[in-house]
Amino acid sequence: MVNNNKLIAEFMGNIELEYQTSWDCLMPVANEIIRSRNENNANWNLTILENALTTTNIGLVYNAVVDFITNEEYKKTFRYTAYNSLSMKTL
Repeated sequence: MVNNNKLIAEFMGNIELEYQTSWDCLMPVANEIIRSRNENNANWNLTILENALTTTNIGLVYNAVVDFITNEEYKKTFRYTAYNSLSMKTL
């Protein structure tokens, strides 16, 4: 959980907080994910987060937030690697 809290803090540009135990810390993250949804992350199924929010189970919301951020970081890394690989082939 410490690594996940660090991941969330980096996503939010914040200090590391107790996201897994505090709605006050976690809800701004969920709100940011919903607000920032665009064509780059539109294929991530937002209903996972929405369904978690309806349960009022902080563990489910926390896991949905971590899943979203992990997915976004993977896509950024993949795009960077693919771009660099393509650039090297054209040289």
